[in-house]
Amino acid sequence: MIAVPSNLPVGVYPLILVGDILVFVLIGLAFRLLRPRPVSGVIWVSPLFHLYTLGAVLLALFEALRSQPGLALIPEFGSFLVAAGVGAAIGSGVGRRIPVTRDAQGKVLFTGGRLLVGLVVGLLAPLALEQAVVLFGALASVRSLLHALTGAFPFNYLLLGLGFLFVLGTFLSLAWRVQVWAKRGQG
Repeated sequence: MIAVPSNLPVGVYPLILVGDILVFVLIGLAFRLLRPRPVSGVIWVSPLFHLYTLGAVLLALFEALRSQPGLALIPEFGSFLVAAGVGAAIGSGVGRRIPVTRDAQGKVLFTGGRLLVGLVVGLLAPLALEQAVVLFGALASVRSLLHALTGAFPFNYLLLGLGFLFVLGTFLSLAWRVQVWAKRGQG
């Protein structure tokens, strides 16, 4: 993942790699929101992937920054807290606009729509692009590219921005689902 150090414990790297791959799965799942979907427990699968990937991002960040003093990390984690709040606010607003209806058989349905899909894909696409560059760079053994995209100045700001967008997208994903889940009895 972003800023992954080379001296990771053996069991940590596979956890982070799975999180990297789940970013692409999340983009694929977002396009399913263009069609009517049942309001059931299945809508919580994608947020589980989001939370797993967020955990992998935070694990990679913790491992990469373990040697830095704690006060140096306050701006990074502060920006993630801001992103979580903004994402939850946007997600709640979008979730209130998502129509929840009943079909002829009485099944409760919702359709995410283009706005929601555009937001989710727009927030995940930069991280997916960065992941693709890092994964293909690792396969091609392009060391200068890997060093640039794993935290070297000034790319550390790019990685912080990608993390901000991903945290925002994670909390947006959780918040709109909470709104749709609450409306399931009203549909």
